[in-house]
Amino acid sequence: MSSLAVFLVISGAAAYAAIHLPKNSVGPKQIRKNAVNSAKVKNHSLLAKDFKKGQLHAGPQGKQGPQGKEGPKGPKGDPGPDFGADSGSSAQLASVLNATVLGGADVFFSGPNNLGANLAHTNGATTFKIGSSGRYRIGWGVSHTVGVGAAFAIALNGTVNAATNVSVLTATGNLSGESVLTLSSGDVVTPRNNSAVPVTTTLSPGVGASLTLQRIS
Repeated sequence: MSSLAVFLVISGAAAYAAIHLPKNSVGPKQIRKNAVNSAKVKNHSLLAKDFKKGQLHAGPQGKQGPQGKEGPKGPKGDPGPDFGADSGSSAQLASVLNATVLGGADVFFSGPNNLGANLAHTNGATTFKIGSSGRYRIGWGVSHTVGVGAAFAIALNGTVNAATNVSVLTATGNLSGESVLTLSSGDVVTPRNNSAVPVTTTLSPGVGASLTLQRIS
């Protein structure tokens, strides 16, 4: 009889505890190891943050979404530098009297000219004076009727720049060259027959020679 009484007392206490446990009174210490398993977890109730880092693997990459709307137009940029005053061109319109450029001689330019205010040249002269320091693209051309074996180059302050030298390989035709040089204010640019072979340029109204100076920075 006493054993039955003890059993009833213990059973009653367990039932009371199961029904009347205070809120938040059961924690990790009260739960036995492996007591909570998959069968006791509601499907789809856990979040990714409930798992340790690395336990959940990333799924396959999804399809690319639609392109977003074009953003608003940005502000207008500042205008670039205006090198118009440091750029221009000139030409040679030769006659029978001056169409021959002797070996070692400079090419004369009679005009017409289209030169910026900072470039100085006198019609009939061979030199072009630079007004502003910077990097310049120098392009030149010679239309010749005699002169195979000659060569033309750009002389800077009287000294030929060897990198600009171009040889005349045909008896007649058009020869051209282009170089980018760093020039200083006051420098003098001159196209030159950089050989001992005389060259005869095309007579007017054809253009016997041309020169373009363009400041780029």
